[in-house]
Amino acid sequence: MEETIDLNRADLDCEFNRTEMNKMDAQLDYKAIGKRICSQRKQKGYTREKLAEKIGVSPKFCADIEYGLRGMSLKTLMKLSKELNLSLDYIIKGPEGYTLQTGEDAHLVRETILEPLSSCSPKQLEAAKKMIKFLAQAVNEGEKDE
Repeated sequence: MEETIDLNRADLDCEFNRTEMNKMDAQLDYKAIGKRICSQRKQKGYTREKLAEKIGVSPKFCADIEYGLRGMSLKTLMKLSKELNLSLDYIIKGPEGYTLQTGEDAHLVRETILEPLSSCSPKQLEAAKKMIKFLAQAVNEGEKDE
């Protein structure tokens, strides 16, 4: 009798986990995730076929991810993160979810970007944002040339 109870409890735990996973899955914006992946792929100068080859999936599956039609395994997500040089939290949550990976990175950003901008007006901050985006794009294009 105890075995039956354990099996039922395990079934309930699995069902609970499936339910929780379905809730989390519903909260993911697959189209936005796909757009971030597509954008970075293009910035890196990769064709969809080249990226698919590098991460070990078919070009069709890669397209489905970029269009937000399909999710992906954690293994594929990690391969994309590494190949595209994007953090997992950025891929999943976007810019508002981005966290720096190391204390050194956080210190560098705080010292070189955040502190100098702390006294700027909203208009100046908007101009700085445009310049930073331009600089990031130029750096990414420079990496393609190497």
